[in-house]
Amino acid sequence: MTTSIGHRIAGIVNSSGNFGFARMRLKKVVAALRSHPLFKPAELNFTAFPGHAVELTRHALTEGADVILSIGGDGTHNEVVNGFFDRNGRLINSQAKLAVLHLGTGGDFRKSLGIGASAGAAIRGLAEGTPRPIDIGLIRYVDPNGRQTRRYFVNIASFGISGIIDNLARDRRFARLGGKAAFLLATLRAFRHYRNAAMRIRMDSDPELDQPVCAFVVANGRFFGGGMKVAPNAVLDDGCFDAVCLGDFQLADFLLNGLRLYRGTHLSMEKVWMRRVRTVSVHARDPVPIDIDGDGLGCTPAEITVAPQRISVIVAKRDCFSFSAVGAI
Repeated sequence: MTTSIGHRIAGIVNSSGNFGFARMRLKKVVAALRSHPLFKPAELNFTAFPGHAVELTRHALTEGADVILSIGGDGTHNEVVNGFFDRNGRLINSQAKLAVLHLGTGGDFRKSLGIGASAGAAIRGLAEGTPRPIDIGLIRYVDPNGRQTRRYFVNIASFGISGIIDNLARDRRFARLGGKAAFLLATLRAFRHYRNAAMRIRMDSDPELDQPVCAFVVANGRFFGGGMKVAPNAVLDDGCFDAVCLGDFQLADFLLNGLRLYRGTHLSMEKVWMRRVRTVSVHARDPVPIDIDGDGLGCTPAEITVAPQRISVIVAKRDCFSFSAVGAI
């Protein structure tokens, strides 16, 4: 079926996210897809293990799909984005487009795309949406087995307490609460145990910074941590990241000012700074955990570069303020 966004749609579905609680919504999502004429013919492929979405996406693109519909949380969207590239880092189909539907714990990337949380609203938004080229990041880091590896990210990469929060938010005790509540409680728990790390941060050709850091976020999108508006001015297609540093934050700072993080009014705080950058490197005496699109996947040292307007994503028509063509807020 020929449409304005593509003619062969392949869905990549993570139904096991959030300890299976996502399955409660899966039937509704599938029913909404099958009821819409654009998405009714979509082929649905279900993941069976971590990393499977990468393989399924590569296979679907190799077989001729030109729209990949990622159905899951932010971690699923990250795997799907990595599946757009072969093992040598080349795009499998430069004309292919990404679309996202929320089904999981995290739902931060879809907020910057103007995609609704409910299945019906999101599907209508995608059907009426517009493909737009956006930037992505390439991060080189150390995986849990101590090996140097690389990965693309579409929303954020962050260092420090956020990696611990991600792991806690996926614990059954928190995950069953879903979304913002899971991440909020995980954040409070993480502050009880995390000690701010001394990080050495170099951005572009600027002098290296050496300071204690609670969280250092390299943001392509505006949201992370279950709805925190950590980079309120981030633009998805401007060829830059917004690097946001929460310096020597303690639990008391979060309790007093946590709402400012959700509202996006924290950039004027004394312990916070922001820079617009294209390259970043992060080192620390002791390894610091890394969060990549909502999953704790490794640790420092790490290097990050921007890949400008590298893939096309379908965005809801009502959303325009996160794109440089119309101006950032």
